[in-house]
Amino acid sequence: MPNMRLSDEEASDIVAYLIQGKTTEFDEIPVPGVDQEILNEITSDFLSQLNSTSQVAQKLESMSVEEKLSYSGKNLIGHYGCYSCHNIQGFEDAKPIGIALNHEGSKLISKLDFGFWHDEIPHTKWDWFYNKINEPEKFDLIPNEDGSVSVKELKPLEKSRMPWYGLEDKEITSLVTLIMGLVKDEIPPTKLPEKTPQYLAVTKGEQFIHTNNCLGCHKLDDEGGAIWPATADWLREVADNTNAEDMSLVQSFSPPLLNTQGRKTQPQWLLNWFKNVSMIRPHLQVRMPSFDYTDEEWNDLISYFQQKDNLDLIYEDPHNFTLNSSSFKAGERIAEMGACINCHFYGAEKPKQDALTWAPNLVLTKERLRPEWLVEWFINPQDVMPGTKMPAPYIPTEEPQNSIREVWGSDVAKISRDSTKLYKSLIDWMWGMEGRKDVSSIVKRHLNSQGYGFIIEEEDDWGDEW
Repeated sequence: MPNMRLSDEEASDIVAYLIQGKTTEFDEIPVPGVDQEILNEITSDFLSQLNSTSQVAQKLESMSVEEKLSYSGKNLIGHYGCYSCHNIQGFEDAKPIGIALNHEGSKLISKLDFGFWHDEIPHTKWDWFYNKINEPEKFDLIPNEDGSVSVKELKPLEKSRMPWYGLEDKEITSLVTLIMGLVKDEIPPTKLPEKTPQYLAVTKGEQFIHTNNCLGCHKLDDEGGAIWPATADWLREVADNTNAEDMSLVQSFSPPLLNTQGRKTQPQWLLNWFKNVSMIRPHLQVRMPSFDYTDEEWNDLISYFQQKDNLDLIYEDPHNFTLNSSSFKAGERIAEMGACINCHFYGAEKPKQDALTWAPNLVLTKERLRPEWLVEWFINPQDVMPGTKMPAPYIPTEEPQNSIREVWGSDVAKISRDSTKLYKSLIDWMWGMEGRKDVSSIVKRHLNSQGYGFIIEEEDDWGDEW
């Protein structure tokens, strides 16, 4: 479990919420007494595996109820393999109860026991595997002449131990596909994907992301984001249904999309941020937990993002700019005309608009983002991050030169026909920004006193008459 960095008050609130949802129905169910007859039967079954009938009777007679319960419980856990999922003391080194599936796809069909279902189950490995997963208990039944089925005359310990998982058809199909692929056949190297550094980095990163459920909160390539419905519920509670149904707003208040993450962030900043998480988007209530991963694991994840975006892992020169240069002044004017301060923090200076629209502190940009990605971002934010509320900065590339000089100034006019230079001038301006980096206390005070500024639709006073 990661560190959520909760205050004592926040932790207490979560405890209170969890306790509030307590149901007493289970606790009120009386614990049934020990059925001596069934307990003796179970104990006898296990004893009979290593003892004669007379020895079983003798041992059973000498055992107390507690001894029978302990003996039978331990053997039941071992028989059904409960330790395969649960950590149970005394079973740390126990072997799985199931067969190895390493080469199950190569198994001869003659080795598969169709039992009494030769006429019901098509004689293919696919169908046998499917039925075994879908209805494992079928193999403990026998068909009757009238079409009904009966339980085989087997002792409990002789029956199939495979449980029924209640899987959907597509889940069973996926499992059978996997099993059919577990074969002994030697696959020619030409048929295997080339294990380039990029392939290995992406494969390792995908395993990390899925193993650690990163997509439970984040979205990547339209996959993930299981937290979004909870964000919508929160918006419904603090605002109204209209806000909760606005998916662009739901996205805005949810963990960020991870699209282009490798091209987007500077790797050293990202590593430091993983190890010491801090506020980026000031309006968010949801927070990134702190995970206790090693530097190697974090670097593997960063390498995944970069290789996924086809970014070579090479040394990058720092972005060079000159403070108060013509380019810097042009960027400052573009930011002024584009009213970046409406949404973004300029250090300790709050945005002009309501917290609903707030965006990251621009003082962090030079440490956090890559200049090349920023140019891509400025050109078309929606292409880079679908659903973002960030508009493309307006630049006067199509306006008359005289008008540009008069309205935007001579510094912008010098480069007005080159959109890339205009965007880079904006980057120069951001790289020259100084000021407060941590604005969390400012955000907290604002939200406590003024809230988010949601637009709440009021009900029509005329009711349903119109």
